[in-house]
Amino acid sequence: MHNQLMRRYEKEVKNNLTHIETITELKLKISDYENKLHEERDKVARLEKDIYNDQMRRSRVTSAKQKDKQRDRSQSPPNNQVHSTKYVDGIRKEREKLRKENKKLKEELKGLDFVSKDA
Repeated sequence: MHNQLMRRYEKEVKNNLTHIETITELKLKISDYENKLHEERDKVARLEKDIYNDQMRRSRVTSAKQKDKQRDRSQSPPNNQVHSTKYVDGIRKEREKLRKENKKLKEELKGLDFVSKDA
């Protein structure tokens, strides 16, 4: 009976040693994975910061370009606006001519009505 107990004990010790080795290996792997995870998070943070900085730089460049365009627009109107202004001026002149002609015709009509009442 003593021999059986000793064999069982040795078997349990051997199993425990195997478990301890497995646990140690797993802890090492976990530690390695945690280090890799930390490195990858740092890498992601750096990349996000780079992306943000690029976007900010681009928006500054874009806003500078937009300011230049606005300044150019305010200094001289574009061709289509010049054309539109000339077109509107032409229409205003024509409208004034038509108003004057309309006024003359109304006066003439009043004169004809006045003459026909007298007759």
